[in-house]
Amino acid sequence: MNVPAPAGSVAVIGGSISGCAAAVAAHKAGHRVTVFERSAGDLAERGFGVCIPEPLMRQSLDAGYLSPDLAHYPITYRVWLAREAGGDHRLLWRQHARMISLNWGLLWKTLRDNVPADAYRPGHTVVEVTGDDTGADLRLSDGTSHRFDLVVGADGYKSIVRTAIAPEAAPDYAGYVTWRGVVDLPRLTGCDTAVALLDDAAVTVGFDGGHSIMYRIPDGRGGHRVNWLVYTRPPADIDVGMSMSYTSQTLLDRLSTAFETIVDRVLPTEFARIVHQTPAADRAFQPIFDMKLERSARHPFVLAGDAATITRPHTASGATKALQDGLCLERRLTAGPDLPTALAGYDEERNAAGNALVDLGRRLGRDQVEATPDWLSMDAARMEEWTNATVAGHDLYIYARQPR
Repeated sequence: MNVPAPAGSVAVIGGSISGCAAAVAAHKAGHRVTVFERSAGDLAERGFGVCIPEPLMRQSLDAGYLSPDLAHYPITYRVWLAREAGGDHRLLWRQHARMISLNWGLLWKTLRDNVPADAYRPGHTVVEVTGDDTGADLRLSDGTSHRFDLVVGADGYKSIVRTAIAPEAAPDYAGYVTWRGVVDLPRLTGCDTAVALLDDAAVTVGFDGGHSIMYRIPDGRGGHRVNWLVYTRPPADIDVGMSMSYTSQTLLDRLSTAFETIVDRVLPTEFARIVHQTPAADRAFQPIFDMKLERSARHPFVLAGDAATITRPHTASGATKALQDGLCLERRLTAGPDLPTALAGYDEERNAAGNALVDLGRRLGRDQVEATPDWLSMDAARMEEWTNATVAGHDLYIYARQPR
C-alpha cells in the first residue's frame, strides 16, 4: 500500500510551464503550494509554438493537468525538404511523426488555471535559497523570508535552486543559435505551396550548416499561426559571446540583418517569404546551450524543466519534459512514504531521462547543424537510414517509433 508523503508546504520557484506543472503535481498530491514568479506580467502573451507527443497529450488530459478545451493542432508527418538551385523545394522524405502542436501561451494558461488561484504570486523574485534536513528557507527581493518543507526549482536555465543541488553545473554553448518567429497565417502572401505542406506536417528544410523547421499552432482565436525556427552558426564576424540570452540591440540588429540574408540563400523561396513576412516584434534569437547533471533532486530541493538538465531544442522536449516532470513528481509524492524517499525516486527516474535527452540533442545538433549531409543527394531511404543512425535506438519523445 502506498503511503503518501505527509502533506506539507511546497514552494515552486518559477511560474512558467514547468513551474505550473510542478505546482499542479504537488497540489494533486495533497500539499500546500506557493508559486513565486518573478515576472509581474501575463505569461500567456508568449505565443511561440511547442510540440508534445499524442500519448502525453492524452495522459495530461486524463490526469487533470490540461483542460479538454485547450486549442491544439494535430501533426501527422514531418516533411523533409531541400532548396534547389532555382529556389524551388525538393521533397526528400515524408516521415510519419504524430505529435500535437500547441501555443506556448495557451498551454501555460491551462496549466496556470489548474493551480490554486491563491497559490500563484507574480512579481515575486527569490534571490536566495538555503536548506537542511528539516526544510528550506527562501529570501525574496523584498527582504522577506519564507520556510517550506520542499522547494521545486522551475526557474529555468539560470536556476538559483540548481546551485543548492549542483553548484558546479554550468551550461555549455553549442556554437550555434536559433532564429525563431511566429506569424498569423492570414498575413502570409505568395506562400500557398508552403502553407499547403503545413496542413498536416511539420516541415524541415535542410541546408549546408543547419536546418529550419516550421509548423502550425493555434492562435487562440480559432485560427492558426506558423511557428518557425532556423538553426545555424552565426556569421564569423559577429561575436555573440557566451551569454545565454541576447540583450544588446546592436547585436540583435546585426544578427537580424545577417539571418535575413542567410534565409534567402538557404530556404526555398516560399519558406523564406514566411520568415520575411513575420513582424519584427514576433521574432527572437536564442543561443543553444545544453547541460547534464549528476542529480536533479536532493531533499529538500527538486529541479524541473530547464532548471534541471538543459536540452537542445531539436529534441522538441521542452514542454514534454515539463509535463513529464510534473506527472512523475505527483506519482512519487503520492507513493511516499516520506519526502526524501519520494525525491530519491524522482531523481532516479527524471535525471536519467534528462541526461539521455541531452545526448540525443547533441547527436541531432551534430547531424542537423554541425556536420550536415549533402541534402540534395538524399532520398527517402537514405533519409530514414540517416535518421535512425542519429537517433541511435532511443525511443524518446517525438522520436519514438511511429505508427504507419
